[in-house]
Amino acid sequence: MKLNITQRFFLSWLLLACIMPFPVYAAGSKSPAPLRLLLIPMEAPSRMYQDFLPLKDYLEKRLHRTIELDVARKNSEIAALFREKKTDIAFVCPTLYCDLAQAVPVVPLVKLEINGSDQYRSALVVRKDSSITRVADLIGHTLVYGRHSCPGSGLLPGIMLQRVGLSDDSFFEVVKLGNDESALLTVMGRMFDVTGVPEMAASSFTNKGLRILRYSEPIPQYLFVARTGLTRQPGQDGNA
Repeated sequence: MKLNITQRFFLSWLLLACIMPFPVYAAGSKSPAPLRLLLIPMEAPSRMYQDFLPLKDYLEKRLHRTIELDVARKNSEIAALFREKKTDIAFVCPTLYCDLAQAVPVVPLVKLEINGSDQYRSALVVRKDSSITRVADLIGHTLVYGRHSCPGSGLLPGIMLQRVGLSDDSFFEVVKLGNDESALLTVMGRMFDVTGVPEMAASSFTNKGLRILRYSEPIPQYLFVARTGLTRQPGQDGNA
């Protein structure tokens, strides 16, 4: 996911407004403990670090506090990291937030806004030179998923397929890679015929030999969530 300067500033300002009133201190220390910010694996870890480093730097300067940035290996481990208090804030998709809210005590902080919209679409993506012109043409071809557990890469592509009577069984081969960028690269490299990813992930590949076959209906954007204990001041309980 690539954020421009305006989007980064807006996101930084909103996140700062949410977390600034709630310092958390390490045991026996008068200085705030580092804030641990976890990212879902939308792209390769190196790209995720690159995209979110400006946000980390901005928050550290404004909060005078260290931000430890990390990328989860897979979505399924994020709930455990919150439960074990190994992360304080996470950037997640709407579906993962719903799963987290049922599994661990977390609260939403701020929702991402891109180009003035707090919603996003999924896109079915094929090569520009592909003979596929309609979703119905995909029958018998090969499909690769990225982060299948998040709606933009799993649920919404599935809905687009279902609307024309297709399912995973309609394809010659279906593979789940767990990373949107990897899925797009395999389509570009002619290993698979189609993938479904969030529009913001697909946008940087449409000038690299890929094209959008179809867009989904929009759903709420990605968001930041925090563990509920993060909002407690020292001395309120034994876990601060």
